[in-house]
Amino acid sequence: MLAIFYTEIEAVKFSEDIHAYLKKNRPGYNAVKWSEINKADKEDKWYVKVPHDYQRWPVKLALPVTVKEQIPIVDARVYLKDWYPVIEIEPIIIKR
Repeated sequence: MLAIFYTEIEAVKFSEDIHAYLKKNRPGYNAVKWSEINKADKEDKWYVKVPHDYQRWPVKLALPVTVKEQIPIVDARVYLKDWYPVIEIEPIIIKR
């Protein structure tokens, strides 16, 4: 699922909350952080991918009230088609 937020601060906070939750509840989780947040280019919306097993563990991860939309992963491609793709620039290697 994608959790959609209207502010970057809320998205970052939720991503950090997911990371702390997984460190505490998911055996073998040892990442440095959960994920990067992603911003829509056309509007002020950010999304955070929610872990597929967020309700599996004895302690459940609650979605914050600041989540404005919840998009199932199967619908993510359709939902995100209006978000401009981020074009990554290849690094320039200077030979000396």
